[in-house]
Amino acid sequence: MEWKACVLACAACLAAAGGVLADIVWEYPFDELDGVWTSNGRWGQDADSAWIHRDRSILGGGGGPETKYIAFELTTVPWGVDSLTLDMDHTWNLSGYAISGGWGASVAATALVDGSDSSILFYESATGSSDGPRGGRETEHLQCTLQASAGQTLLLSFDAFTNLWGTISEVHLDWVLRNMTLTGHCPEALENRTWAEVKALFPRISP
Repeated sequence: MEWKACVLACAACLAAAGGVLADIVWEYPFDELDGVWTSNGRWGQDADSAWIHRDRSILGGGGGPETKYIAFELTTVPWGVDSLTLDMDHTWNLSGYAISGGWGASVAATALVDGSDSSILFYESATGSSDGPRGGRETEHLQCTLQASAGQTLLLSFDAFTNLWGTISEVHLDWVLRNMTLTGHCPEALENRTWAEVKALFPRISP
């Protein structure tokens, strides 16, 4: 991820704006899950998407609840920012079948500011029992604005949950995240700052 290039572009916008701090945009192409993102397994990535596919059957000894997540932490919200907007496209598919027992599945996106102020950005679930298959599929755009001030931390988490019970049941979950951007809104006037001071506001930038 080109963090340094992002800040340099932002600095050019600041100069062109005549001293007004422009919005800062971070792009997340999902091509380095092991670097920027953390997960507890089962997630994969392409150049512009992260995805998870789960097929579980209780006959294969796969009963009970399971949650697989992918998460990202912005360690320090930069100076001048008073809110953050998340934009992304995603596709989810939840389905299952049960002859004896049941299944459940859900996908959820949450944001945690400073470890305490939690917001549910997106949630969708489906369940079924012995009356046959059920589920749903949707492709949509997600846009959410969060209140987050300079110096705070932001944790984004995407959780894929599945559950099975009974003797004959199965569950299927697919979730694809695409083209994620995070925009920091900066209404405050810009003070004169050196490049060293600007870099200090972005702890992930390499020298």
